[in-house]
Amino acid sequence: MNLLYLDTETFSEADLKKVGSYAYAEHPTTEIVICTYAFDEGPVQVWDATDGSDMPRDLRRAMLKLQKPDSNLKLVGQNFLMFDRPVIKHCWGFELLVENIIDTMIVAFRHALPGSLAALCEVLNIDASMAKDKRGKALIQRFSKPTPKNYKIRRYTADTHPKEWAEFIAYAKSDITSMREVYKKMPKWGNSEFEDRVLHLDQVINDRGFKVDVALAESAIEAVTRHKEELQEEAQRKYGGSLTGKDFLPILQELAPAHRIHNAQKST
Repeated sequence: MNLLYLDTETFSEADLKKVGSYAYAEHPTTEIVICTYAFDEGPVQVWDATDGSDMPRDLRRAMLKLQKPDSNLKLVGQNFLMFDRPVIKHCWGFELLVENIIDTMIVAFRHALPGSLAALCEVLNIDASMAKDKRGKALIQRFSKPTPKNYKIRRYTADTHPKEWAEFIAYAKSDITSMREVYKKMPKWGNSEFEDRVLHLDQVINDRGFKVDVALAESAIEAVTRHKEELQEEAQRKYGGSLTGKDFLPILQELAPAHRIHNAQKST
């Protein structure tokens, strides 16, 4: 079995924490800006997808292999299933099979280890020269997200900040080095055919999602909002004036006994 270690760096106007990985991947502004990868013990390679160059041939061949169920190539990635996989599908058009992916975060969780790459480097005592680069967070903030709305330019790039972009590429390369060392040192005894089947089913469920009647949900929210306003108006007519702040306490004291509420303690 041959291994491909791979990681992507992206840009998007979508907020990953707010919308989730699938909506993030499908957002029209999402793009892969850097891809770093290495085959087995080979050197870490970089594709800067923003410089107009085509995808490297060896990377394209690997993507094609990873779509086949009988592939002898497996991809090792950190948080790959829930982030990089859907991003690659929507940005590059390759549907990588779950059974061809070894997610180091999943392997870590199976052995009660932390999920982040930085924490894994610490727990597994990865040499400092191969540990995760701590500059990454600031570089991601700069190049993976749009600038604030009051800025003149929409985003920072290699053209606007060439020095920092070179650091971004170096950071991306170091992630492959860290991930490769982490995977070597991770325990594997918790992996099993059963766990793999469960993981595959989990990904099928996530990929499928579920249908939501958006119009019904929006109408329900609108109805609840309108009903709250009507109740507020009715209460103001009945009791006079505002029902907030200091005016609310006397009304509450008047209504509470009728509803057998004797105090405002949590236990009541």
